[in-house]
Amino acid sequence: MLAWILLSLGVLLVIACAVVAVWFKRRAPEPTKSPAQLWTETDRYYYAEDLPERGLTPEEDRRPLLVLGAMAVVAVIALAAGATLMLRTADDKPTATAASTPSASPPPPGSRITAGRSGLCLAAEYSGDGAPVTLRTCQATAVQQWEPAGDGTIRLGTRCMDVAGAETKLGTIIQLAECNGNAAQLFRFENGKLISGLNGNCVDARSGRVAAGVGAVIQRCAAVGDRTWEQLS
Repeated sequence: MLAWILLSLGVLLVIACAVVAVWFKRRAPEPTKSPAQLWTETDRYYYAEDLPERGLTPEEDRRPLLVLGAMAVVAVIALAAGATLMLRTADDKPTATAASTPSASPPPPGSRITAGRSGLCLAAEYSGDGAPVTLRTCQATAVQQWEPAGDGTIRLGTRCMDVAGAETKLGTIIQLAECNGNAAQLFRFENGKLISGLNGNCVDARSGRVAAGVGAVIQRCAAVGDRTWEQLS
């Protein structure tokens, strides 16, 4: 802000110097005589044109030059100071570099679990307790990042894949739940099958229909057929 003020002041002073210089150049001494004006001196009359014109003294001749010089000096100082401040401000601004440019957030840790080569992955509908697990188009989103843990659980963030209500009934949905060490939260991969530690049954798409939006349920492994699950990074 100060840089712009100084630059503006300098420009205005330069313009003022030019105006004043032109004005002084065109200014001429105005004669004080007039044919109609009479001057008296010891009872004698003179026409004004007979009197000598009064010129400027040397001091008065130098006065305009001093004013112009002072204005010019102030203008130069203001312009120089404004330009210096502007350059300094530009140097202080951070430059955009690869280190300072925010990059896209890396995908959360874990793996996607895809239904064969269908391009569909197991995904929690949301990240809270009781969120059903369904098939969705595979994406690097947090609700598809499953991480098999050393204790036999498959985790998504701080929660675990879970057979709802620890039910052994076929068709029971797969959901998210707080990790609690229950057998309903134990799963293992075996020959392309995702087997529940609750009763040895397998995770499958409901009614065997591999399509987006279809929920994951518990089914007999024999009924799963050639439908397999694969882990993708």
